[in-house]
Amino acid sequence: IAACKHCDACVMLLTSFTVLADWIASSEPFDNLAGGTIRDYAENARNVAQVTIAQYGLHSENGFPLVEEYHQLWPFLRTENLRSVQKAIAVETWPDADLTIIEAPMGEGKTEAGAFYAARMCHLRNKQGLYFALPTAATSNQMHGRIYEMLAQIQRDKPRLMHGMAWLVQNQQVEKWGDDDPEQHESWDWLRPMRRAMLAENGVGTVDQAMMAALHIRYSCLRMLGLTGKVLVIDEIHAYDAYMSSIIEKLVQWCVALHVPVVMLSATLTEDKRKALVTAAGAELLNINQTYPLITQVRNGEARQLEVSGTAKSGCYHFEAVHIWNDPSAIAERALQKVTNGGCLCVMMNTVAEAQRVYRGIVKDADEQTQVCLFHARMKAKHRDAIEKHCVELFGKNGAQRPERAVLVCTQVVEQS
Repeated sequence: IAACKHCDACVMLLTSFTVLADWIASSEPFDNLAGGTIRDYAENARNVAQVTIAQYGLHSENGFPLVEEYHQLWPFLRTENLRSVQKAIAVETWPDADLTIIEAPMGEGKTEAGAFYAARMCHLRNKQGLYFALPTAATSNQMHGRIYEMLAQIQRDKPRLMHGMAWLVQNQQVEKWGDDDPEQHESWDWLRPMRRAMLAENGVGTVDQAMMAALHIRYSCLRMLGLTGKVLVIDEIHAYDAYMSSIIEKLVQWCVALHVPVVMLSATLTEDKRKALVTAAGAELLNINQTYPLITQVRNGEARQLEVSGTAKSGCYHFEAVHIWNDPSAIAERALQKVTNGGCLCVMMNTVAEAQRVYRGIVKDADEQTQVCLFHARMKAKHRDAIEKHCVELFGKNGAQRPERAVLVCTQVVEQS
């Protein structure tokens, strides 16, 4: 005990292993376990346990494959067309850092860079998979499809979708992907409760599902056990308030103690938040680098920053301050004026009530050729799922052809990722 650096982490893992073992031993496969002697019973129990663990999706016989090139995960990403941040992640970074923070503008391929780094680390650190955490359920739904396609390239299990409304899209995705494997269904059924879902080999979901591992709540130890077998990726790390940030910093401390690599992505991370995250990982930034794009890493208590030269996109932007925020009619008039000659426009409001007022004003004055959509987080679950899919089809990266004229009125639910 005196030589143990993190006794609390050891106790956490021991507790979670005990709870998980009890749940598995209490499940249906063990109901009719038979055996003559104690030795025979133990042997039968061991065999049933091995089969059950595999059926429940808790362990894969094949380790995570070695990923050395981006095109192993995305066939279209070849060495000659990698962007600066992606090249730096592949060549210049520590391959086994405890914490990696990638800061780069939108459109630089941060998601691919972070996912590639996490996938490569799975093999190097002997992890079974990754958990990709995002701010909202909407962003999680879209990322789930991208990570599924990525993992399919290397024949890994489908990622588990983890957020409060995941049940809405689960059946649709099973139907879309043609999943008729009874053993796969059994695995997904056993992992359906959120307290168990983190035990799946791979996952995509909201950041709160990972944050709960660091809170003193029921079954938090099981979530932490699930994280210990993964690389944790947190997107939009700048998007969280002071309360959530403090929990994430505590989660980083736990992850470092339990040897869980963490990858964070951001387009606009402040210096104070960057320093706080590095401190949580057990290091200190002595010489602050203010360049951008930037990669910050922590390994074994040592921190370093890598300057990334060049960006894929650049341009000039004109911002105009128009003082009509509290005038829905004026906002509606200006929005319709902007799309008179065609184009797609996003009108983002601070609150649901404001978005509804502006939406009504635009619908009232819009012609038949202008599509008008309203999207916010207060809609009924099924209605929101349908609206989300419709918006992705109209405006998404891989959606159908964009309409000639359209206005999307929304809240910040569409802002991130």
